[in-house]
Amino acid sequence: MIRSTSHLLLLSILATGTAGRAQDAPAPALPDAAEILDQWQALERERAEIPPPKSFTASGSCEFVLQLGNQPAEPVVGSWHRAQKGERYVMHSEFPHFGARAEGFDGKVAWELDPAAGVVIKEGDARAQALRINHLPLARDWRDHYRAAETLETTEVNDQPCWKLRLTPNEGDDELWFLSQETPRLAGVDLRMAVGMGVEDVSVRMAKYTLSHGIDIETEMSVEFGVVSITFFTDKFELNADVDDAELDLPEQVAEAVAEAAKAAKSDDPDITISTLEERDVVFIRAKVKQAEIGSLLSIALPEVIGYLRSEGVQPAGPPYTRFHNMTGDVFDMEAGFPVAKELPGKDRILPGTLPAGKAASIFHYGHYETIHEAHVKLQAWCDANGMETSGAPWEMYWTDPAMEADPAKWRSQVLWPIK
Repeated sequence: MIRSTSHLLLLSILATGTAGRAQDAPAPALPDAAEILDQWQALERERAEIPPPKSFTASGSCEFVLQLGNQPAEPVVGSWHRAQKGERYVMHSEFPHFGARAEGFDGKVAWELDPAAGVVIKEGDARAQALRINHLPLARDWRDHYRAAETLETTEVNDQPCWKLRLTPNEGDDELWFLSQETPRLAGVDLRMAVGMGVEDVSVRMAKYTLSHGIDIETEMSVEFGVVSITFFTDKFELNADVDDAELDLPEQVAEAVAEAAKAAKSDDPDITISTLEERDVVFIRAKVKQAEIGSLLSIALPEVIGYLRSEGVQPAGPPYTRFHNMTGDVFDMEAGFPVAKELPGKDRILPGTLPAGKAASIFHYGHYETIHEAHVKLQAWCDANGMETSGAPWEMYWTDPAMEADPAKWRSQVLWPIK
């Protein structure tokens, strides 16, 4: 929901210093990023000729694609709805095979409710980033959240010439913005973003806009990270809508998690988080293998489970996982499979089951799977130091597909230990 107007002022930036220049003269210096951003926001305010919206609602459809390996994936079509009043907002999305997801900000707490990660309370850089993104529809001054901006180059996004800008926020990592040179519209953003319980390199592209209430509304926007691609289509938008305050309050499950976190022991390790998870249906293959054979088991078991899901017309509802039930000597009793959105019957050695509900301590591991034991050791030490008692078999989730990312240093895995 980005405001916009005539592109004459923005084009004047391009013309600065070019009059009377010889054809063989060196290319002009790139315009100042602050000037580009100021012109962009000035044009937004000029065209709208209305005060910033106090509230709005928007809804539409969305397509989710989970690309595992090199096999083409069919999109799963879902729906989304967003309501915002001032800084408070909530956004819901739901897909048939992946369940419902929600996120929001109630004025104090930035939160997510995710089928895979459970309740996630955003703090620090993640909270600041959520507020920056949330303020975009309100046409706030970019300086409210960014302390520096630099013009890097000209490039193309969606077949249109764009300024590529690097913005440095007051908190968190730099972001890359792509502002159209032909129309005063934001064409895309590349950023490091909190997704579920981890951080991903996220690419956002605005493909289509339509004018409504004097405001340019993104009617098609894609979000890509890791093996996930989601495209949002806006079908309905209402400015200054009647938004019920109760809709923007914390959901009961999130409020309980906030209360639990306030009572929980303080961690000296910011990499470790405690979340409340919902029970999740899974399908898996269970086997006993030596540690050196785990890789071979996964290379056979996971494609076998994927083949079963395709035969059932079902897509995974999250990344692959392994769960370790017991270890006798150097032999692991383990399962490997995928979460699913509904209970399935299983077939032959592919079994149905669940990942348990309840509290879990988790940590992300970046690097080759051969070193993931370091994350387990760190979790064990943290639980011991904080008086946390483990409850049940731990599991690992593998958020990066090695077939899509060749560099093991960028492989992201999550280790979760259920706790009492």
